[in-house]
Amino acid sequence: GRHQYTYGTRHYWGDLENPAGLGIEPDTFDLVVCPFIFQRVSQPFVAMKNLAFVLRSGGFIIWAAPMFEESRGSPHDYFRFTPKGVRSLAHHAGLDVAKAFAPGSVSL
Repeated sequence: GRHQYTYGTRHYWGDLENPAGLGIEPDTFDLVVCPFIFQRVSQPFVAMKNLAFVLRSGGFIIWAAPMFEESRGSPHDYFRFTPKGVRSLAHHAGLDVAKAFAPGSVSL
C-alpha cells in the first residue's frame, strides 16, 4: 500500500513474504531501511528479493537483524543471522554487500 501526506512524506507497506512482490513498482527507492524485521520473516530469501525489486540501481538497503537474541516467539520468531548468512541472502537477491558488521567482532 501507499499513503502520501500533504507535506510530501510517503509511507509504503507490503507483505515481504509474498512471492508476487510487495505491490510497489520496481526501482522505486534509492534507500530502503529495514531494521530488525527479518528474524520475524519465515521466508527471508523471498523477502530480500522483494526489497531488491523495489530498490533502484545504485541504491542501498540498510538492514539489521540479530545474531544472538533470546527467542521472543510473539508474534513470530524464526531466524538469527550470521554475517555469512546475510551475504547469502543478498547474493540470492542479486545484491552486493558494501559493508557488514557484527557487534562484538571486527568489521567485516
